[in-house]
Amino acid sequence: MESPEIEKIVRFLSNDLSEVEQRAVRDWINASRENQLEFNRIADIWAAYKKDQKVNVDIASDWRVILRRIDAELEPSSWWKNASQTWIYRTAAVLLIGLTIWAIKPLRFFSPVELIYISTQKNDLLLLEDSSRVWLTRNSKLTYPERFVGRTREVMLEGEAFFEVKGNPAKPFIIHTQGTSTQVLGTSFLIKSNADVDSISVSVVTGKVRFTAGQKELIMTEGDGASLNKKTRRMYKFRSDFNDVAWHTHELQFDRTRLENVVRYLKEVYTTNFQVDKALLKCRFTGYYKNEGLDQILGDMELTLQMTIEHDRVNNKIILHGKGC
Repeated sequence: MESPEIEKIVRFLSNDLSEVEQRAVRDWINASRENQLEFNRIADIWAAYKKDQKVNVDIASDWRVILRRIDAELEPSSWWKNASQTWIYRTAAVLLIGLTIWAIKPLRFFSPVELIYISTQKNDLLLLEDSSRVWLTRNSKLTYPERFVGRTREVMLEGEAFFEVKGNPAKPFIIHTQGTSTQVLGTSFLIKSNADVDSISVSVVTGKVRFTAGQKELIMTEGDGASLNKKTRRMYKFRSDFNDVAWHTHELQFDRTRLENVVRYLKEVYTTNFQVDKALLKCRFTGYYKNEGLDQILGDMELTLQMTIEHDRVNNKIILHGKGC
């Protein structure tokens, strides 16, 4: 997929694109891990620069600052580094235009519009006004304001999403979902809140999170998880599983993991159904994979567990046969 022009990416970051144009940029971002990394580099520079600025923009001064940041902050391996000098100057100019768009927006005197986004992909990126990022699984729904006003940043989630929240201690970020709230100051974490599941869970990857349901509350840090049973309202804490966010990170880690759990995570990451002989379910598998294809993992499993693999392509199903361990 052809990469969008820098101007379009900056307008995307400034919430200044039509819905169709936003979808095109998101499709490009989600097309590959490399595209996500390139977008993240630009977004980080944009967010850091925007944070430092006031409404008034000094064109000459800001031009020089942006040029220095492009040169200093982008990794040497980035294709932006290999661009021509003309291209870099154009990048600086477009960033400056985007900054002006952002600076003017807060001066408009009207209430923020409430937006609703429903994901159609398993790892769909949504960039919020404060530069926080949300990756939603397919058919998940996020309701959020066009811009955050007041003392908090509040959104509502239905489904499952991975959040990377921009730090702002003076303006906490709160996610509401099915009678619970998750409050953060700046962190990354996973929320599972599917209507057809009996529990709501939060898994913290970095930072600190407060998970609240009525009068009950749990404080979690990196590696912690918490779950609320929607029927009994019982809340408890657990150690989160590295693989819970694999659908987002494309990184899987198995350490003598039971095959029934291995298959569950493979289904989430690769959107493939599995049928497993009962004798194999308690077998254990070890392996680490990052951005690997499913065939590579299945090949390792076949050799390690001495099983055979059958592909039912009509029903998009993989069948695992074996005598057990």
